[in-house]
Amino acid sequence: MASSALVQARIDPDAHDAWVRQKVLEALEDTRPAVPNQDVESHFAARREATRKRISNKR
Repeated sequence: MASSALVQARIDPDAHDAWVRQKVLEALEDTRPAVPNQDVESHFAARREATRKRISNKR
């Protein structure tokens, strides 16, 4: 969905419903292997820490 369609989806409830349904279908049809929860948690913990360091260095 183009960004303008996303903007429209935020304004129009029917467009939002169609956008959500499309995203759900895309997720259900995704054939990539599942990623273990611990891998995801570790990845985003590292990203959060990097962001904290970057923010604290700017002060």
